[in-house]
Amino acid sequence: MGIEQSAAWYDAQFAASDTYRGPADVSPFRHIWAAVADRIVVLQPAAVIDLGCGPGQMAEALAARVEFIGRYQGFDFSRVAIRAARARGLPDRFTFHVRDLQMDAVPVARPAAYVACEFLEHVACDLGVLAQIPTGAPVLLTVPERDDAGHVRHFADAGQVADRYGRLLADLTVEPLQSRHFGAWGVRR
Repeated sequence: MGIEQSAAWYDAQFAASDTYRGPADVSPFRHIWAAVADRIVVLQPAAVIDLGCGPGQMAEALAARVEFIGRYQGFDFSRVAIRAARARGLPDRFTFHVRDLQMDAVPVARPAAYVACEFLEHVACDLGVLAQIPTGAPVLLTVPERDDAGHVRHFADAGQVADRYGRLLADLTVEPLQSRHFGAWGVRR
C-alpha cells in the first residue's frame, strides 16, 4: 500500500506534465473517458458530479460526446488542476471547484450521476467519500490494476474491485478496460 500525497504534490505533477495539459482526445486515458461517456449516454442524468476531476480532460471528453448534460461539476483539491480545467473553454454549464473531498462534504445534486475516474486509488478514505453519495444515485468509477506514484491502492483483478466497493454500490458491474484499468458501475445503496 502506498502513501497518500498532498495537494502540493499533485499541483507539481499537473504543472509538470504535458499529458495532463493536453487535449482529451490525445490523452492516454481517452478510452476510460469514452467508457464512462457511454454509460452517461445510457443514464441521461440531469447532472454529473465528478469527484477528483483533475485538469478537466474527462469533462472535455464528455462535453464533446454527451450533449444533454444539464450541469457538470468537477471537484479536485489541486488548484493547478482546477485552473487548467477552467482554462479548457468548456460551456458555462461545466464548472470546476477546489475541494478536498476527504475533508469537505461530497456535493449533492439530484438527480445526478457521480463519477470517480482514477481518483479513489489516490485517497485513503475512498469508502468514506463514496458513502456520502446520495442513496440511489448511479456511480461510475474507474481504478487501476497497476501501482503508481500517488496510489494508496491498486487492484489485481475485478474481484478485488467488487469486494471493496460492492458493499456501497448495488448492482455493481466490474469490467476490465484497456490499459490495465477497471470500470465499475453501480448504484449507491
